[in-house]
Amino acid sequence: MWTCRSARRSSLWEGKAKCSAVMKRKQVKLDEQKAMKVTAKKSKMYKKGECMKYMTIEVHPSLLGAWYMGDLQREATAKHTHVKAVSSMCDPSLVIFTRSREGAFAAPEQSTHGLYIMEASSVGEYVKNHTLSDHMKSIVDMSGCQLTLVVFGAKDYFKSTRKTTASKGTLMTEIDLMMALVDLLVSVECDNHLLDSSNDLALFIIQFTKAIAEAPFKKSQTMFDELAEFYMRGDKKTSVPIDSDGNGASQVWQQMLSVLPHSSLEIARAISGKYTGPANLAQVIKRINFKSLLDIKTN
Repeated sequence: MWTCRSARRSSLWEGKAKCSAVMKRKQVKLDEQKAMKVTAKKSKMYKKGECMKYMTIEVHPSLLGAWYMGDLQREATAKHTHVKAVSSMCDPSLVIFTRSREGAFAAPEQSTHGLYIMEASSVGEYVKNHTLSDHMKSIVDMSGCQLTLVVFGAKDYFKSTRKTTASKGTLMTEIDLMMALVDLLVSVECDNHLLDSSNDLALFIIQFTKAIAEAPFKKSQTMFDELAEFYMRGDKKTSVPIDSDGNGASQVWQQMLSVLPHSSLEIARAISGKYTGPANLAQVIKRINFKSLLDIKTN
């Protein structure tokens, strides 16, 4: 009697232990799947071609409503990037870039680089007063970003000033602007860019956004390549992959020869067929002379 009861109890305990083990395995599997989903989502946030979807261009409403910013929304939509009007910006000429994070309540990640867009007439006032560098330094301190100054409409500004002679002493000249921009670069480490059309401005902002969006991916790729024992990679479509065994080196050598002046694909094939690489060709030229190349026949 007691033996039967103890056997039943032991079987019940074994059944519960098995159920518990099964439940634990299922939970571990679910946790792994969730972690994989989170990792996949994060990789998309930084992956080339996908990262632009998570970027937001934050602009002050007054700047966003300016006529020269009219093409920004169209270009941003074409690249699946968001444009957001933010009235709480510390300066109306400032453009900030943020990246959305995983989670509904997660705060967006702000970039350490930004833009500061001014018309040439507004820049001229600071240049004539020799206060452009001081002004940009104060904006850098307030925003906490490394800024690039974008001067819009400089070409039209200088065209109009050439026609104006009455107030010539109060206007900014091209030399004044260049000297001020050099001083800005040296003293504040603030880069600059001159643009003259609204479409060029929109494309520049989008290209700037793309550079910020792809920066983490490129940085991680560079760190991975630096740790590799063998590295030879190109991101362009025309790049030739070379493995650790040297496969592909002959094609690279052929490409190098084909881009030389007065060369062609046929000439490159003929030279690479006889001389296996630059070192081999250099040795032959040193030992003999350039006339030996004339004996090579092209197909």
